[in-house]
Amino acid sequence: MKLDKQTLNGIRKALHKLPQNMSLQDWLDAAVDIHPAVNAALTGFYCGHDGSIAAELDEKHLICMMWHERENGRKVVEAAYIS
Repeated sequence: MKLDKQTLNGIRKALHKLPQNMSLQDWLDAAVDIHPAVNAALTGFYCGHDGSIAAELDEKHLICMMWHERENGRKVVEAAYIS
């Protein structure tokens, strides 16, 4: 499925509106509601002290996200974008 420019811009804006330093689980819970393509791309297991994903949104675009586990054990999303 190819996403049109308007849909991609809507996804970008919605990702940008998510609060900074959200916990990984809270971010995933919010992000999967943005669009069905985001939901499909983000399905998976997220583990480890630090991590990143680059998952396919459509044939030309990836959703990229990086997280880091803080000293208190809380995993936070540090960056997310569409490439």
